[in-house]
Amino acid sequence: NTTLVLAVNNPALKPQYSENWDAAFEYYFEPIGQLTVGYFRKDIRDFLFSANIGVVAAGPDNGFAGEYAGYQLNTARNGGSARVEGWELSYQQELTFLPGLLRGLGVHANLTDLKTAGDYGVPGANTTATELVNFVPRTTNAGVSFRHRGLMARVNVSYTSSHLTTGSTAAVSRVYLFPRTIINTNLSYLVGRNLTVF
Repeated sequence: NTTLVLAVNNPALKPQYSENWDAAFEYYFEPIGQLTVGYFRKDIRDFLFSANIGVVAAGPDNGFAGEYAGYQLNTARNGGSARVEGWELSYQQELTFLPGLLRGLGVHANLTDLKTAGDYGVPGANTTATELVNFVPRTTNAGVSFRHRGLMARVNVSYTSSHLTTGSTAAVSRVYLFPRTIINTNLSYLVGRNLTVF
């Protein structure tokens, strides 16, 4: 009721199929660490997406016993063909070569970058050809951890770029999620062998 959007099921949905290609290069550090570079591609047929299909009409025979007049009507649909390709970079290492307490430090970071294209089941009508619903163009994570005896501390920053959540051939009906950055922290201490305080 707050957003004036009504989501309905679509019993005519077909399954989606994809052909996936993945390749990765991994390099391991001594004593504990890893660097990964990966490429992937997905060719998808009949992909599923959420779409705006109009507005609920007024009147007792609107399909909802006269309720929800003026609400946007959303449902799941099958698209045509689509391609998703991208790169993944990942790095993590425990810095045990540092002196003193710094030996307990660890770092990690990763990046995923996507490029998408699809015809939403209407070949040639590529009004959102480079934007596939629920595929996030860029995500990144980075963090630092520290471990010393029973103490464990961690800080992680996560970024998600803006992306399409509801598709439509009309630009005014498309719905996007704003970019988002989240910071998570965790602190815990092992008390004896059987108790952790966090």
